Amino acid sequence: MRKFFALTLTLASAALVGSAAAQAQPATPAGVAPEITRDQVQTRAAAAFDRLDRNRDGKLDPADRSANRAERQKALFDRIDTDHNGSVTYAEFAAVRDQRGGARQAGGAVLRRGAMARGPGGRMAMRRGGGQQIGAMADANKDGAITREEFAAAMLQRFDRVDTDHDGKVSPDERRGGMRGLRGPGRG
Repeated sequence: MRKFFALTLTLASAALVGSAAAQAQPATPAGVAPEITRDQVQTRAAAAFDRLDRNRDGKLDPADRSANRAERQKALFDRIDTDHNGSVTYAEFAAVRDQRGGARQAGGAVLRRGAMARGPGGRMAMRRGGGQQIGAMADANKDGAITREEFAAAMLQRFDRVDTDHDGKVSPDERRGGMRGLRGPGRG
């Protein structure tokens, strides 16, 4: 159950930060994301919840996780099955394996569970783990499911924690400080 909450909220947090930063904003220096407002986080939280609530029952639970996992597995299979005949040959599998190996050798990040690394385009990416804190925070009533309200409250609580000057916006400097705080004391 913890893995479900960790994965769900880690993906949602990444989507919120990435999509809010991608909204039309004044031009910023290269490599510096624009400010993110509290209203943008609320809007993005609602959209993220709708994407993650696969069965449209108003809560995020293991059924949604299974549906999301099945969709990701199907997309992976379709990407590997290049001739789209419904089966994966060794040659198709080896081609994808070789592609991934080449990306790693060309400077792509090899991520460990819970590790942060630079991904394509120099963006920070988190792969699995690390979201237990957010997941525990989101399921406020500890019933094993996250409602839309709990989800939005958790995202806003995280935003408020990172918004150190309490101006309703998270600047690039506050965002960097917030990431250091999420990694924990003594970790780089």
